[in-house]
Order: sequence, then C-alpha cells, then structure tokens
Amino acid sequence: MNTQKQIGLMVALVFFLTAGCAAYTVIDLPVRAVDQATYQYDGSIERGALLYANNCRTCHGNAGEGFVGPQLNKDDFQDQDPLKLAANRDLLTRTLVCGRAGTQMPAWLNSNGGALNERQIEHLVNFLTAPDEEGVLDENGVPTSTGWVEAVHFAHNLNHEVTILVGGDNLVSIALDHGIGVQQLADLNGITDVNAFLEEQTTIDLPAVQGAPNGGTYKITTARESVHSIAERAFVGAAILADYNGLEYELDYEELTFQLLDGGSPVPGLVTGQLLALPDGVTYSVTSGETIESVAELHGITPEELIAANPSLEGADVTADLAPADDEGNVPEVVLNLPPINGYVTRGQSWNEVADAYGNVTGFSLAEANNSETNVSLRVSQGLSLPPDSYGGSPPDTINRGTACIQYAVPNNIYDQISGGGSLTPSAPFEGVVEALNIAFTQTQITLPPDTEVKITLDNQDAQIPHNIQFFNSPTAGEGGFLKGCTAGCAGDADDVVSELINGIAQTEITFITPAVGEYSFDCVVHPNMVGTLIIEEGAEVPEASQP
Repeated sequence: MNTQKQIGLMVALVFFLTAGCAAYTVIDLPVRAVDQATYQYDGSIERGALLYANNCRTCHGNAGEGFVGPQLNKDDFQDQDPLKLAANRDLLTRTLVCGRAGTQMPAWLNSNGGALNERQIEHLVNFLTAPDEEGVLDENGVPTSTGWVEAVHFAHNLNHEVTILVGGDNLVSIALDHGIGVQQLADLNGITDVNAFLEEQTTIDLPAVQGAPNGGTYKITTARESVHSIAERAFVGAAILADYNGLEYELDYEELTFQLLDGGSPVPGLVTGQLLALPDGVTYSVTSGETIESVAELHGITPEELIAANPSLEGADVTADLAPADDEGNVPEVVLNLPPINGYVTRGQSWNEVADAYGNVTGFSLAEANNSETNVSLRVSQGLSLPPDSYGGSPPDTINRGTACIQYAVPNNIYDQISGGGSLTPSAPFEGVVEALNIAFTQTQITLPPDTEVKITLDNQDAQIPHNIQFFNSPTAGEGGFLKGCTAGCAGDADDVVSELINGIAQTEITFITPAVGEYSFDCVVHPNMVGTLIIEEGAEVPEASQP
C-alpha cells in the first residue's frame, strides 16, 4: 500500500472515531446524566427516610400519620405543581432549620443547636415532598412513596434493636439505703470510719456468706477507696440481704460478680412488689420528696411505728417532705431508725409505667409484644422488646421559645405570662383590625362576604415580639397552601395573602379579594399556635376600613 492510500485510510479512521465519539456524547451522556441525577435523588430520599426514622417519628409517627406533631405524610406536601412544590420545600426547610416557636418542634440545623447539617435537612425535605409512586403501597394497601415504605421499615428495625430495662430496686441499692453490709465489713476489719480512704495495697477481708462460705479478700489497688465503696463493689450487703431472705444466688469475690437465681437459673432481678425482711437495727437514708407516710408504706409499717422508732418525728406532719432541698438544690442527710421490718416492698415499674416513656405504647401493647400479660409482675432489670409499631422514645416536653433564629426571637418572660396560650374570644361584626396580644389573636373568627376587596390591619401589641398574619386555603392552619388574591401590602408584593412580619408595637395592612363561600384559616408564621378561622358567607358585613 502506497503512502497516499495509508494517509487516506488514517484520515478516514480519525473521522469515524471522531464521529463516533460525538455521537456517543450526544446520545449517551445526557441519558447517563439523567440516570445519575435520578440515582442521587433516590439516594437522598432513602437517607431522608433513615433520618426521619431516627429523629422525627417520635412526634410525627412511623408513617408520618401525626402524633403530638402534625401529619407529614399527606398530599399537600407531595404536590408536584412547581409553585406549590417550591412553597412546600421552603416551608419545610424553614421549619427544620428554625423549628416552630411556641411548640415542641425544635430547631434541627446544627448551627442553631440542632443535630443535622444542611445536607441532611435537604435529604429530609426531598423525602417529605416525594410523590406517591405507581405500584407502591403501604401496610394498609394505600398508595405511597418508596421513601415512606423505607421509613416504616427503618422504624421497625430500630424498634427491634431496642431493649428496655425495667427500673427499680436491686439488692445492692436496698442494702445501701439501709446501711446493710458496710458496718459488718468495718467490724470484720477493725475499721472505725467507714468513709475514710484506705491505703493502696491494703487487703480487706470479706465476710463468709452462703454464696461464698469461706469468705474472701479484696486488695485495694486504687486511691479513694473506703469500706463503704468496697461493701458496694464486692456485693457484701446484697449477699447478707439475700441470705436473710433465703434468696438463691451466685457470688464470686474474685471476679466481683453477683447473680440472682431462681431454681438454679439466672434471673435479672427482684420481682416488682416482692416483700423482703430486713435485719434488725437497720436504718434508712431518706431521699428528697419522701414523707413519713411514704417511708412507712415502703417498709410495710404504720406511720405511728416509724415515729415511735424516731422520737424526733413526734408531732411532725406525716405528709411533709422529710428532706426538702434548699434554694441551691442541696438535700440534707436524713437517716431514720427502723423497727423490725418484715415487709419491705421492692420498688419496680409496672407495664404501664414502662410504656409511659414510649409515646404511643400502652401497657397492653408492651405486654403483648413480649408474649405476656399486664397482670404478670415484672422483674427489675428485665429486658423488654418494643412493639413493632412503637414511635420510639417519648416526645419531648420542651417548648421551642423561638430563639434559634433571630427573626423568630421571643423573650422567655413572655411565656411565663401566658396561661394555656391565651383566651380566644371572637368578636362580631369584624371591624377590620386583628390585634396580636400575649402571643394570641384577640380576634379569632373573621366573617366576610365572598369576592369582595377588604382591608385588614394587624395591630401588634406584644412589645419586642414579631408577628404576622397569613391566611390558608384550608380550615386547618398550615394546610392547603396560602390563600391567593392579595392586591396590596402583602409580603414581597406577592399574590399570597400573607402580611409582612412586624416586630414589637406596630401595625401592618393587607388588602385582598375574599375567596368563595367556605371556611378558611389563619395563623402567625412565628407562633403557629396563634390560629383563627376565616368564614366566607353571603350577606356578611364588609369591614368599615374597606368601605370606599
């Protein structure tokens, strides 16, 4: 082949290679770009579902059905109309970043004191606004999105991994409360001060008990150890108390382990309500909040018997706190002498008391999840499984005071002045002014005629408190999107019937065309607990301020 032909062939090959690359770029890369974007979006929704299961279900439910917090799995948030979607994403982002003042909804952005970063909040917003998918059904056969299916799946997995431990008394705590074991250990070793720190490398003799008939020794290897701490660590009091009540147990002084047994098998702890006898001459260390009545009841004796053993209590109020804390929270040390005790009542949680810490869980559902019944007493330290549909922990009781974001700042003392959120008293006819006072609208029912231009004045009478008024196309505030038809004065000169945010003593006006006959709602963006109803009906009076 001559040189000219070789050159021609090479040119042709280069041409076809270039054309092929160009075709690949034109045809394949856009497809791959779309696939990659879809992949990233789907991954974001999955991460949002996991974040929801870990952080949000306690208040909003496993499937977003709502609990102490509002329903989040609803068509309004999943509307894919571009304008509504943008508004919903903005609302959800703002709510997650700042929380909702006056409610239990905290700020979640880490720079505002929350636990999530901006990317994680975006994942949650993508998850909450994802639409239902064809062929995807929830546990009840209702159409839903893959994200909500995954959120419920994650919630069930989290519940499966949780083990609840029943709280209450154990032999160690009972022994410490009653001084059992400490003095016996001190007497055995000839030590007079049970709280004095002992020298390192000192060997302490441990008493013979049924679980260790030959006794044992304990070598002090660290500083700041005393007879009191050694008695607790070596289970001296627990063993003495177990022997006194004929309880079966295993004790290893060398390994420092103690295990209660029942018929030779390990059990987690004492049974709630189990009665124990205490050795003669024991005392009881009172905790703050306990009274003569409660201490007597705990030990199965009468208040009169307790008073007889403690003459200093003569004439005292049997319902008064025996160890009240002072202004700085310090609790005085109060030790009572006890008469012979044969019926100390082991304190422990019931099914209902355990369930109370877990939101939507009841004693019945908890017992059912553990193949038991509520009339079966629990053992202290017994491990329980959560019901699969549990929302996890108990909702928080802390109220968001609105200080996470400066535009929502609310002085703390304002909340101290409010009882039940303020009274809501409608006035009629509506004269065109809505007053905001003590973080409440004094006018909570507005009645207007349809298809009429009206002017409303928001009069903020809360010093240093920001308020606005915003109307919704739904009887429930916060739902249905903003009412449309603003003609003047609305935030950002938009069509939404939403006033400007005004801080402190001030007024702002909005003018809008009233909607069709029906029931609507309004609230304040900063304080969503400030709510009211807008009723549109034929024949209603037009506010005087709106008259030409």
